[in-house]
Amino acid sequence: MINRLRGSLTFLFVVFVQSNLAHSLDLKSALQRVNANDAYLNSAQRVFLKESQSDEIQSSLFPSLSLKGRFTRQDQGTSYSKKQQESLTLTFLQPLYRHFKEWKALEVADQQLEAEQNLKEATSREISQFIVVAYFELLSSEQEIQHMEELLLLSKEREKDLRSRVSIGKSKKSDLLSAQAQTLNVQGQLDGVKSGRNKAASRLERLIQVQLGEKGSLREPKMVVPPNFKSPLWEQYPALKAARILEQAAKRQISISRADYFPALDLEGNYYLHQSGSFNQRDWDASLVLSFPLFEGGKTVSAVQSSSIRWQQSVLDSFRVQRDFKEKISLIYSDYQFGDERLKLLEKAVQVNFRNYQELQREYRLGLVTNLDVISALNQYIEEKKEFTHVKNSVLSAGYQLLTLSGGTL
Repeated sequence: MINRLRGSLTFLFVVFVQSNLAHSLDLKSALQRVNANDAYLNSAQRVFLKESQSDEIQSSLFPSLSLKGRFTRQDQGTSYSKKQQESLTLTFLQPLYRHFKEWKALEVADQQLEAEQNLKEATSREISQFIVVAYFELLSSEQEIQHMEELLLLSKEREKDLRSRVSIGKSKKSDLLSAQAQTLNVQGQLDGVKSGRNKAASRLERLIQVQLGEKGSLREPKMVVPPNFKSPLWEQYPALKAARILEQAAKRQISISRADYFPALDLEGNYYLHQSGSFNQRDWDASLVLSFPLFEGGKTVSAVQSSSIRWQQSVLDSFRVQRDFKEKISLIYSDYQFGDERLKLLEKAVQVNFRNYQELQREYRLGLVTNLDVISALNQYIEEKKEFTHVKNSVLSAGYQLLTLSGGTL
């Protein structure tokens, strides 16, 4: 009863949280949904798999106990044994020496587990980065809708003003027609922007597994100062650590494959539960078994060659991971640095373009400029505002990408 009540409360809590997220979402709440992503769940499953493999290898260090039944028919010859023999034996087998193959394999399994844990953390950070990118793409789309709605409102006001001026003969009818064309054109562009917003929302929804609300559901976060491009944090990035660990594990795997060239020593004991057909009756026996590999069809040689090739491949993979990661961080940091320098100029440009639009409206009433000049100034003002918003969101996105990739939290 208590468990059912607890389950019901948990369900209601999840529904409550998701319903709130569906109406309003900030970046921090979106990033908290990383563990709901399929890629993260897959990486967690790979960690569990490596843990199971490590336990499996560790079990080979311990003795095994088995029950064996045997039925034998043999040539009589000069033996006093019967042609037909039956036995039921409890067999104990303890590996003693395999050129330390099991211990080395256990160390490799531990290294692979550590690498997988680092890859899980790297996956979490990369999903966070994808969420940041998708979040600001959607935020940009919503803000662009606001800009287009402002442009539509100003265009309609312009059309209304010209209609009244044409009715009293102060403006040409062609000016009114051009204003009407401007309004219709903006309405068409607004529909296209709304369609783009829905696509951006779908991308973010897939990442965080939450149904988003309508336009205006996102909140703009504040500016953040990310780690420097030369920060030592980047050298400790989990994917880079995993690549180095896997390179070491692949090199150690070569010596594990070579261990099959050497003899093996086992302790074997048998306890006979039942024997028939043999005059050599005994309750138990114990043996030290030394095995020398003579011929296995080139199996060991092939295993050593394969291990060497995998090690060489891991060296190349490690180099590639480091190169690609440094290139990615460099590009993101470049977006952050140069975008930040443009923001102040663009902010001033928006203000100047708005004043220019207002001044051209006044000059049009005085007959100093044409209606096309006014419409052009209006469009230029909105385009400059959209560019400012785009650059601002790019800087915010780059900053938060660097923050999440470095392992920082909001």
